[in-house]
Amino acid sequence: MKVIFLDVDGVINTAKKRNHLERINKNLGYDWCYNNIFCKMSLNNLMEIVLLTNARIVIISARRYKQDLSQALQLQFIEYGLFDYLLGKTPVVDIRLKHGAGKELEINAWMENKDIESFVILDDFIAVFDKLLPNVIEVNPDEGIDMEVRLQSIEKLNEVK
Repeated sequence: MKVIFLDVDGVINTAKKRNHLERINKNLGYDWCYNNIFCKMSLNNLMEIVLLTNARIVIISARRYKQDLSQALQLQFIEYGLFDYLLGKTPVVDIRLKHGAGKELEINAWMENKDIESFVILDDFIAVFDKLLPNVIEVNPDEGIDMEVRLQSIEKLNEVK
């Protein structure tokens, strides 16, 4: 099985898109929400990665268990044809670990006893990774999953071992 471990903020929820929507919501008097915040280019490129590698998606975002984020992700993944490729979320290993410090432990816990052929980690903050760093593809938080990230992901997922 090929797996894409996907962070959300800075990867499919880009800083440009977030800042734009925060200004609009503030001007209109709305509270911040996750509806339609995901970058279309990032979601389209993610779909291309999935289609060209037959990979599955696991969410690793630190906010993956927030209900509003989960609902927004589900809706956007359905809209973009990604929902059928979603395997789930990594487990919370230690709630005391802040700012993604536990991501590597959580990914390893998720992969335990699974037949993983290849995997990539798409994240905008790579300082939290150590042993899994060779599988990390750093995403520019302003741009999200761009063509370069797309090509690197496809190449790494399709590498013959």
